[in-house]
Amino acid sequence: MAMFTERAINQLLARDPLLNERLEPLLGKTLGLRLSEPEISLRISFHVGGVHLSREAGDLDSCDAVLEATPAGLASLALSGGQRSRNVQLRGDIGTIQEVRQLFSGLNLDPNGTLGAGREGAETLLRNLAELATEERGWLPTAPEANEFIAGVDALREAADRLEARLRRLEQQRQSEQTP
Repeated sequence: MAMFTERAINQLLARDPLLNERLEPLLGKTLGLRLSEPEISLRISFHVGGVHLSREAGDLDSCDAVLEATPAGLASLALSGGQRSRNVQLRGDIGTIQEVRQLFSGLNLDPNGTLGAGREGAETLLRNLAELATEERGWLPTAPEANEFIAGVDALREAADRLEARLRRLEQQRQSEQTP
């Protein structure tokens, strides 16, 4: 799995004509990645032309920075270009953290080559991840469960708005009764 992931990441990175410039501040640095559910620890080292991933059974404290996340948190972080970090904890050298965010958020990929070469693989990967996350592991709700939850939140929000309006009317009524 780590070899496949490393190869896929390096193929994606290789499409960026500015890759070596983006990697330069990270050369020799290591990023520890600890996922929960399932528990996976990886050490990511940066070199000219890409990254190297290695399974890390031990402590990641020797890494320059460590990212701890749930799979959903990591996906959210990746999809937001490193901007959203719910269910994600970053610790360690702030400079390394910022450089990693800049590397992945600012990739300058050729859209025609990237879209053409990766669309089918990305769609299959997303389908498999969605099935794993919803059906097999139960990490994420299914679409009907999410829709039911959203409808419930909307109904609760409307009820809270009505209650707030009623409280305002009662407060105004009480104030008008108290003034001579």
